[in-house]
Amino acid sequence: MKKITKVLCGILGAGLLLTGCATVSNIKNSDSELIYNGNAAVMVDKYLYYSNSIADVTDTTKFANNSTYDKQARISYLARLNTAVINATSKDYSPKSVESVTYEVTGQSTAFKFVLGDYVYYTAPKTEQVKNASGKLEYDFASSKIYRSKLNGDKKECLYTTSSAISKIETLKYNGKYYIILLEGTKLVKIEISGRVKVSTLEENAKSVALPKTYEKNKQQSVLDWNGDVYFTRTNDEGKTEVCRVAVASGDVVISWRSNSLTLIGREKDQIFYTENSKTYKYDSNTKASVQFFASAASEIYLIAADGFEEGYLLTANDVTTYIPKEGTPSSLTFNSNGSALSAKIIAINGRTIFLSTTTGIYQVSLSDALAGNDCLVLAEMTAINQTLYAYDGNYIYFYAQLENVEEDETITEKDANYYLYRTRTYNNARELYELISLTETGDRHSK
Repeated sequence: MKKITKVLCGILGAGLLLTGCATVSNIKNSDSELIYNGNAAVMVDKYLYYSNSIADVTDTTKFANNSTYDKQARISYLARLNTAVINATSKDYSPKSVESVTYEVTGQSTAFKFVLGDYVYYTAPKTEQVKNASGKLEYDFASSKIYRSKLNGDKKECLYTTSSAISKIETLKYNGKYYIILLEGTKLVKIEISGRVKVSTLEENAKSVALPKTYEKNKQQSVLDWNGDVYFTRTNDEGKTEVCRVAVASGDVVISWRSNSLTLIGREKDQIFYTENSKTYKYDSNTKASVQFFASAASEIYLIAADGFEEGYLLTANDVTTYIPKEGTPSSLTFNSNGSALSAKIIAINGRTIFLSTTTGIYQVSLSDALAGNDCLVLAEMTAINQTLYAYDGNYIYFYAQLENVEEDETITEKDANYYLYRTRTYNNARELYELISLTETGDRHSK
């Protein structure tokens, strides 16, 4: 029977890009809610779904045509690993049990993955050619296709194809229904995925958008609740900026207010953050009240909340991180290691614990220690870390890095230039412990 199935898959070929033949065994998802851990990976009952390697779709040497795309798909495919039985020779070797769910490039900078029910959802570069301004056909790998398939690769289908790169994407639940909301260029799109898939355009000319963050059960500040209104900006015929809200359920649009120039920069639950005249403001989308939040234009906003209590926000402005408590005085902070400041990117926050990345390290620090200037805990130090994709499942931080030399045998130095998925533990005072999760292109790094 297995032989017949393989023959059928070979005969049907491209037709199965939409229907699929199972490539791995089926598993049961015991979680009734959406599972999202970040854009790098998603954990389902000890099974990790992830992109085996990161692919740079702007690199024309790797993505010049469909042939080079196929070659890259052979290393940047959607992989699965049973983390209960990793079976690796050591932390510098690929596990024996890495499985291939589908050969699509799923590790691009706009990667997005989550699981809902018995389906895994993910983005991949658009592979169809499009006409350029001169009418010539060319590949547009920066645009995306949104797929879903059964957890074993069955029933694969494309839900939507964008016409430009995705700049914002989240999955939200409202009144019992799930929606993927994305901004591609200036097009704000809603994809209803509860029951029959329905796609609709919420706005054709959106300039910026403030979306609630996708729910993550492993983060104390993450909730499913929100008021169902998506906020975006657009420019009217008079050149003014209109701040609009659109009801995700009905698609009805209402203009909230107008401004000479305004940009939405983020949203935490129902609090909207925007910059105007080089200042940062916070708008309560329930009370419709707006207040000045910070005297400079912020670029990033993060909620600090623990045990159901919202304590304040971290924001980045002018390359400085500031903590703004709900009560009290704002304080700037630095992230230090060995007494020196790190040039670090915040990759996850759980309660009062902050996880950070540099191009050579993964770190962890409490808010109190960061405010006091204390050193961060080193979770992993690597030669080269990619700062594009990350995930956090409550126990591990997942990140992409290039291969290290094998510590137990310095004679084994065979490497390749790919960035592979690693994980590092975040509990029990973990220190400099990493594990290679991907299957390397370099055969010498495969576990025996």
